[in-house]
Parts: sequence; structure tokens; C-alpha cells
Amino acid sequence: MEKWNNNNLACVDTWMALFRLKQIRTPFKDSGNIKMADLVYYNPVSGSEHRKMEATQLATTMDTVFTIGMGAALEEGVSKSQALNDMIKTLLDGDKTIAGLAKVNDKNYLFWKENE
Repeated sequence: MEKWNNNNLACVDTWMALFRLKQIRTPFKDSGNIKMADLVYYNPVSGSEHRKMEATQLATTMDTVFTIGMGAALEEGVSKSQALNDMIKTLLDGDKTIAGLAKVNDKNYLFWKENE
């Protein structure tokens, strides 16, 4: 498992976004191990194209939550397209965890006051 830590803003903000978007209902401390396949949007019986559409919508909404709602910015040299594609790829892999998604987000976003 990736490091899941409430002192890491990528972990906290990823959890908060998923919680507010009603994808999870677990407390922070219990959420790092949750797999993408256990998120509300992930429907194993829907076709891959439908799941990709849902993952794209979720990633786009999370990007908006991060950048507008939580004051994050893209890391230097990272495009919005790259950040979204990395998030979508992770969301589509049912075996990836929320901690893994937070690691991807940490690579692509500079979270508010992260460097202070």
C-alpha cells in the first residue's frame, strides 16, 4: 500500500474530494486501502466505455475540487490533460487504492500550503 497519512495534503484532499462526491463513506484512517473497484462510480457490469466516461467525469470534478475548492495548482511542467489522464488511468484500475490515487495526485498537484 502507498503511504496513507493525514499529514499529507494529497491524501487528505483526495479523501475529502471522494467523500464529498459521495464515492466513499469511510473515515480517513480507514480509506487508504479502499480499491477503485469499491468506489460508488465503479460498476463492474457496465462496459469499459461507460466506466471510462464515469472515470473521466469523476477526475474532471476532482480536478475542479482541487484547483477551485481547495486552492491546489498543477505542479510545474504538468498539464491539466496529463493530470486528468493519470487520474483516469488510476480510477479505471479496479485494483488501485485510494492511497495510490493520492500518490498520483501528489505527483501532479501542488496542494494549498504544501510547500510552507
